[in-house]
Amino acid sequence: MAALSLGIAAHTANIVGEGVSTSVLGVARIIAECAQKVRVNHSAAVALSDRISNFAAVVTTGLDGVHAQTWQDALQNFTKTLYETRDALEALQRRSYLVQLLHRDRDAEELQQLTQKVQDAFSVLTMSANIEVQKQLTAFNEQRAAAAPQVAEALTLTTPASDTSSTNARIPPHPQRYFGRASETQKVVDILTTPAPAHVAILGGPGMGKTSVALAVLHDPDVVKRYNSQRFFIACDAAEGFSTLLRTVCVTFGITASNPSTAQKQLAAKLASGSLLVLDNLESAWDSPRRQEAEETLGFLAGLEGLSLLVTMRGSERPYGPAWTTPHLAPLAPLDNEAALQLFVSISDAGDDEPELPALVEALGNVPLAVTLMAYLAQYESISTLRARWDDIKTAMLTRSHGSDRLTSVDVSIELSISSSRITQVPGALESLGLLALLPQGVEDCDTAVWAPSSGAAVSALLRTCLAYRTGTGRISVLAPIREFVLSRHPPSETDAAPLYAHYFSIADAVSQDDALAAPDAVPALLAEVDNIYAVLAYAFDHLSDPSPAVQAAVRMVLLFCRVGIGAFDLLPRTLSVAKRAGLDDAAADLLFRWAGLAEDSPRISGNSEELAKEAMTLYTKTGNVGGMVDASLILTHYLSMEEADKRCEEMRALAESVGDWRRVALCCHHLAVSLESAGRPRRADAFAARQRAVDALRTLEGTPASQSALLGILLYRVAPYHADAGDLKTAIAQWEEAIVRMEAGRRRAAVADACVMLGAILWYQGETKRAVELLEKALVDYTGSGRTRGQSWALRMLVVTLLDADDGSAAQIAVENYERALEGVTLTPYERATVIFAKGEIALWRGDIEDAWTALMVARSFKPIRCAEGDMVEFAGRVQEATGNIDDAAAQYTAAALVFYNDDAQPLIVVALVRLSQVLDDETAECLLAPVIPVLHRFAFRPMLAAALLHSASIEDRRGRREVALRRARCALRLSKAVGHRRQCKTAETRLEQWTS
Repeated sequence: MAALSLGIAAHTANIVGEGVSTSVLGVARIIAECAQKVRVNHSAAVALSDRISNFAAVVTTGLDGVHAQTWQDALQNFTKTLYETRDALEALQRRSYLVQLLHRDRDAEELQQLTQKVQDAFSVLTMSANIEVQKQLTAFNEQRAAAAPQVAEALTLTTPASDTSSTNARIPPHPQRYFGRASETQKVVDILTTPAPAHVAILGGPGMGKTSVALAVLHDPDVVKRYNSQRFFIACDAAEGFSTLLRTVCVTFGITASNPSTAQKQLAAKLASGSLLVLDNLESAWDSPRRQEAEETLGFLAGLEGLSLLVTMRGSERPYGPAWTTPHLAPLAPLDNEAALQLFVSISDAGDDEPELPALVEALGNVPLAVTLMAYLAQYESISTLRARWDDIKTAMLTRSHGSDRLTSVDVSIELSISSSRITQVPGALESLGLLALLPQGVEDCDTAVWAPSSGAAVSALLRTCLAYRTGTGRISVLAPIREFVLSRHPPSETDAAPLYAHYFSIADAVSQDDALAAPDAVPALLAEVDNIYAVLAYAFDHLSDPSPAVQAAVRMVLLFCRVGIGAFDLLPRTLSVAKRAGLDDAAADLLFRWAGLAEDSPRISGNSEELAKEAMTLYTKTGNVGGMVDASLILTHYLSMEEADKRCEEMRALAESVGDWRRVALCCHHLAVSLESAGRPRRADAFAARQRAVDALRTLEGTPASQSALLGILLYRVAPYHADAGDLKTAIAQWEEAIVRMEAGRRRAAVADACVMLGAILWYQGETKRAVELLEKALVDYTGSGRTRGQSWALRMLVVTLLDADDGSAAQIAVENYERALEGVTLTPYERATVIFAKGEIALWRGDIEDAWTALMVARSFKPIRCAEGDMVEFAGRVQEATGNIDDAAAQYTAAALVFYNDDAQPLIVVALVRLSQVLDDETAECLLAPVIPVLHRFAFRPMLAAALLHSASIEDRRGRREVALRRARCALRLSKAVGHRRQCKTAETRLEQWTS
């Protein structure tokens, strides 16, 4: 619609002859083009451009006869606003997709402001000119109707007409080793075996096996039956630079006539009806100064009655001449993993269980020629040796025999494509290929315009020659062997690569911000670029004269890896080496600090955390980096005595306060709390105070970007248990909920899972079973994603008891089976094994299998689980004893559980244990126990346990003859049980009410 408005307006402007109208229409067209290239907020940008286009059309049709100064002033203001809008949209569409995604909300607001600004300017303009709206709309519709025939005629004129149009051609044998091309082969066979003649092109990049597919087709039984002895194969390599295609074909058939017309007549006689002619490597004749002659010859051959043509050709472009049969065969893609491995093993005789074989074949990009040549090398060299040689010399090793032609050398095959006229005649094509070779994940179309604004024709040429290809998601990519060859033989210069560096370094900067990954689409978009960023960084380290920009970008990517696990650890030591070599002390210190933290948190990361932190401390002190000194010191507190650690934390807190660094003040308080917690209950109050100070310190930054970080979420989730244990569940729940939101925004999956389990447990006690199950299932997913098997077992047990409390034993059993299946082959710690067996014991007890439940408990206890699980196991032992009728033993176990929870200052768990204890005591003792417990259950909103306590109290009252009191309490218990959906407890309450009222 916008294009139609602009077209009619342009026609009107030509009639009016006003220069200003041309200016308005020109900028409106640019705005429309820019809007189409905006990926994120696309709808808003297009809506803005459509509105501007319509405004421009109205303004242009209203120009005739309007010369008032007020009109001119308003028009000047309107035009100025359009130019400002154009500049804003040009800046927006130049950004990469990922950057647009990260700034989605800000850009949406800017587009809204631009829309309003344009609307205001247009309103002033229409008022100043006193344009009659109805008159202009009528004129506009008349002009559109008048233009319609012209548009239709123009479209008709520009629509291209459809194109119509004894021997040496011995057939080579069927390929001996042919894997992974069954689908493509069958498609060609199906086309060629129809009654009508067909014209098929097998296209693809260098080394893709186009000739092999053609030969497999020629030897297919159905093709042999259809064409019999009239199958011919001609290699067109001889035509390259020396002969025409017609001459090459004629010589093959023994035709020596020099006159083209005579030669064609004799050739037509040779190729009688029902023939199949294969022209292999056609680009040798077509991709030359004689292209026109080659296409004329193809057209002549395609016009011969009954002759079917099958050509193989590099690239993705079909020559003019024949009317190629549809549906067209897509350019050949690399082999799938299984076929590539089959091909390699069939040639090399290597075992398919070689551990390094899949990685070697993957490095070759599954390109058939590369896999074949590497497999021949594997006949006398080990896979590990070949992998090392590939890492060193890349495609130069992929030759066989003399290695001088496209079938025996990958380098020769690729160079043939690069040196073709389709590449050499397009300015910047080779340079663009060099830049694309740096990007293993490929690139979006709009991103190429960011770092190579004039690369459109170059990229198109690369796609036509299959030096580049489009992935299944539409990204432009280059196969691994071509990438390695280009970077070795035609590497991009520092000048050519500078915009590419700037683009990917800016992405590293953008994603390192605290809330950069909060948008739902941000992480998938980033994952599509991580390997590209790493590859660009690696190349920059080796080729930049000043590596500092690359080092700074790498430090940001390392930070991203440390925060959310996106990327790989390998980048850190390599960047550290470059930073040290370049004398970048602050960057080196940051990397050492990050390494120390990773080594401390994960046994899979190499390095001595203490030594790394000390080295970081030395560099931070050298550069006077106060924040870094605080960070390194806090890690070193983990290797000090408790007294020394407390003192160091206080010193660092004072230092951070002196420079107003409240984030690090919070970190100092957090580390102090960790130290105090190690002292146990005697210092618990001090630890709680330190954690609260940490939260308060970070709260002072509310309203700044730092407050959006996951750090506050982590501090909240660590302080919430103190409030819960003290009985302030309302505060604890609010803090856990806020913590989960903040930590999810920062993708702290393990910490999110911890908070979900804690919150889920409290909600379960409160009877919010459905929400508790959702949180616990989420925790399992997040623990799995972060590799925390210890947390998985904890979440599993809590999920099992929650499901069992809801009488869903089958779901509980499935949860255990899924857990064991997911961790099959993983060595579990004693705590993890004990927790899983404990969960199975819970299921056994729910089913009434007392013996299995007791056995599970004994086995779980044999692993000596840590103290935090001891109270739960003792309480479970009480329930098993109660189920067997051992009331005294059950009372002893419940009492012991309450004492364990008391020593842990866990008030909610103490109350639960006391309720269970009351149910196995005599009435008088139970009543004394329940009297203080029931109000606490009310305050905690532990509805299921409150219902159980009330029901037991009702039974006591009934036995004492106070039936009315018993009925009131039983009815209250029934209401609570129904409210939380506790079916077994409802049934018990209903049964007793029925007994007492009958």
